Amino acid sequence: MSNIAPNAQQGQTGEEAIGTILPPDILRVGFGCAALLGPLSPKESEQLLLTALESGIQYFDTARMYGSGEAEGVLGHLTAEHRHRMILVSKAGILPPSRSVPVRVARKAAGIGLRAFPDLQRKILDIPPLGARLGVFDLPSLNASLDTSLRELRTDYLDILLLHEIAPTQTNAALMVWLEDMKRIGKIRSFGIASDFSDTVKIMSDTPALACIVQFASNVWEPNISNFARDPARLVVTHSCLGKRFHQLQGWLAARPETAQRWSLQLNIDARDPTALARLLLVEALASNPHGIVLFSSGRSKNIAANADLARLPINDTAQLAVLRELVKELPNSTH
Repeated sequence: MSNIAPNAQQGQTGEEAIGTILPPDILRVGFGCAALLGPLSPKESEQLLLTALESGIQYFDTARMYGSGEAEGVLGHLTAEHRHRMILVSKAGILPPSRSVPVRVARKAAGIGLRAFPDLQRKILDIPPLGARLGVFDLPSLNASLDTSLRELRTDYLDILLLHEIAPTQTNAALMVWLEDMKRIGKIRSFGIASDFSDTVKIMSDTPALACIVQFASNVWEPNISNFARDPARLVVTHSCLGKRFHQLQGWLAARPETAQRWSLQLNIDARDPTALARLLLVEALASNPHGIVLFSSGRSKNIAANADLARLPINDTAQLAVLRELVKELPNSTH
């Protein structure tokens, strides 16, 4: 492998960097690795990743903390043969818990428990694992984190490095110099932030050079991306188009058969069918972020392949999506 990232240039604008990193024909869905391991074995997790790759997905999003620090290593099993087909994105700023024997035993026991309680599994996917260290943005720790990511992912460079849950008060000139240095020497091709939406907006205003790539949650219930002005120099990556609210929606409709029937008629789908409803929510996320990447996670190979196929289709029924956006306002705690 080359020690220099392809097209790595000091002083690239965000638009130039994005143009060299993402192929023009890239599928606009990316596979999120937050749910790897835990309730899944390494072999099962690797099979999901391979399914994503074989389905045409190129964008893989991971982080040092995912899988209690072991998700990058599972993803790294694919890179030796398939690195040229992959856009590798990882994050620094949250360190995983120790890999000591007691911690590994406790995590394995927790994973076994989560297999028995899938609803609990879904609720805790976004919570940092026990013992994780948040807000670790000092330069020695960032250097160590990046080097560990490269080693675990079995690559000489990341396509994108994101600062994980960084707050506006944690940005500084030294951090920007370090990121540009990592680009110059070829360890990363570009960088950005993966943070809370309100923090993202603040950083975009105060330190725009740090935010040529931004990643945040956005979905039909919390349409953060609708508050975004389109900027060709910025790649927007959204996530959580399903998540906990989707499962709440399923339960809400199941308890209200008349409402479910009305929704079905208005949406022209069976609103009680979780697959049909999930597909519509993913289409809505893609339509809302027409020039960016939409991340999803799944523990089922057939769903991964189906989502990749869905991303290839043109979005024609905008009226159906408008109806969906109106209907979700009926749910309790809607932010519309």
